Amino acid sequence: MRLPFRPETLIPPKTLAEIHLLHSRLIVHGAIFPSLLPKLIHLYSLVGATSPALRLLSDHPHPPPSSFPPLLSSLPPPLSLHLYSSARRLHPPDPFLLPPALRSAPPPLIPLFHADALKSGCRSSPHVLPALISSYARIPDPISARKAFDEGSSRDSLAYNSLLSAYVSSGAITPALDLLISMQSNGCDPDVVTHNIIINGLCRAARCDEALHLFNRIPRPNVVSWTTIIVGYSRCANHEAALSLFRRMMINSISDSSVLPDHDTLSCVISSCRHVSCMKPGRAVHGYGIKASKRDPAEFYSAAGAALVVMYARGGEITAAERVFRLMDHGDVVTWNAILVGFARAGKGDVAMEHFKEMQARGIRNDETTLATVLTVCDLKVGREIHALRFRNYHESDTLLCDNALMCMYSRLGCIGDASSIFRTMNVRDVVSWNSMIGGYGSHGQAKKAISVFNDMRKSGVMPNTITLTNVLMACSHGGLVDEGIELIKSVTREKNLIVSKEQCACVVDMLSRAGRFREAVEFAGEIEGGGGDGGVWGAMLAACEVHECVEFGRVAFDELVRLEPENAGNYVTMASIYGKAGMWEEAKKVRGMIDGRGLVKPAGNSWIHVGA
Repeated sequence: MRLPFRPETLIPPKTLAEIHLLHSRLIVHGAIFPSLLPKLIHLYSLVGATSPALRLLSDHPHPPPSSFPPLLSSLPPPLSLHLYSSARRLHPPDPFLLPPALRSAPPPLIPLFHADALKSGCRSSPHVLPALISSYARIPDPISARKAFDEGSSRDSLAYNSLLSAYVSSGAITPALDLLISMQSNGCDPDVVTHNIIINGLCRAARCDEALHLFNRIPRPNVVSWTTIIVGYSRCANHEAALSLFRRMMINSISDSSVLPDHDTLSCVISSCRHVSCMKPGRAVHGYGIKASKRDPAEFYSAAGAALVVMYARGGEITAAERVFRLMDHGDVVTWNAILVGFARAGKGDVAMEHFKEMQARGIRNDETTLATVLTVCDLKVGREIHALRFRNYHESDTLLCDNALMCMYSRLGCIGDASSIFRTMNVRDVVSWNSMIGGYGSHGQAKKAISVFNDMRKSGVMPNTITLTNVLMACSHGGLVDEGIELIKSVTREKNLIVSKEQCACVVDMLSRAGRFREAVEFAGEIEGGGGDGGVWGAMLAACEVHECVEFGRVAFDELVRLEPENAGNYVTMASIYGKAGMWEEAKKVRGMIDGRGLVKPAGNSWIHVGA
């Protein structure tokens, strides 16, 4: 006796071959009922086989509504939009059809989906409302996200979390914190996802200590919680704190295996390791990553390989960087960018250029990051070739990074006219563009042009940053525009939109000292908040005193430097030179004796020059 075929008793297939086999058996037994259609489409969608799923859907004149959502989640946006339109002609929008459509909707069409949700009466659905808010967050448009949230009658933690994400993604941390208070007052308890979103927002606003305070209050932080706070401190350049938190995470994972670091955590920690002086933590994390992913090391290197290459290259461990690079996917431009960035930042420009040539020989298509990195280490001939490549292969809207790098390259190699030409023809300029042009003019002694560009920048609405101010002050210093530089620092202090750093104070002292105005320089250094400047401030004055053969103020600067940098042999050599130029040989001999008495050694100097094009 032959038993009837019952598809519901089958073990769900997991591979495309198994799904094809099940599909064939259903056809043979005539068991493709409308109720099974959504399940079969869902199986195809899970393995990314959208073509047979679409054929299956098109073979049925009236597919049930539940057939469409799985495919909407799997298709690329244009096809997903077309499929949603087809579904709308057959069925009204429902709480299951709208969410996947919203996730792939292009920004201009999100309001139309919002209108569909209103007309169909499912805007308050626990599925639709969070998807709608998340769609606006993706733009980001926190105002429309808040409007959608206020329209909903049923607000659970998912809806609140979606709106919190909208605020955080747009940088609006204050409204996010207000919403958190409102969430609690309305009786909706924050969950670990809520806390993770707020921690991310606080870290992005450089309020890491507040984020850590909130993190410490989470009863059971998950892997995302740990990774978020570690990434936050790393982005704020507090790498010691990031590594300390990672150690805490590892200790916690002994008793709770659910918080074992994942590949994203390890990648971030490795990035922090390269900024600390010791390579030991980075090697330890590398070893742990290999051990933790012994079944599939390729997955670990895919996530953390780029960070490892940069870490080893910056640490001078070229062999280790090359070894990691060889274990990564060589068909991926990101892999090549990692090795280029690593060697470029490590000052190994020749090695970076060798890899760039190998990349071209293999036919790997470069991107804007590739070109921008190579421009930092190449000579003028290669730079002009990349300039031509940028015009041939890239759209104007995609070249900001490359154009900024081109300006820096031309300025570095003495072609300030070419840098200026690029700057004038740029359709979009960010703060890096302005800084590059100001710095270029300053390094070429064209201080008035640098100040003119700075004034244009302020009129354009782009907010200057600390690098902008440093570049302008250096231009004034090298160009002899002392009064203009002093007025600039005063105006910035009055506006209070920039904090004057010790480096910028050193520029002012250098500027006054170069002009021979040493008394003003000493007074300015003494007024600096934090106890009268640092080694950079007094070092600038000491160097200028050597040029002007000024013993009186040279002694003042030297005494401060002995207090601040007693191990810096260069300061002793400079002071001895000042005494020698003034004919004070006994004093010069005493200072030289201080070098020997303290066991100090001055490293030999070296320089590079660029010859020809």
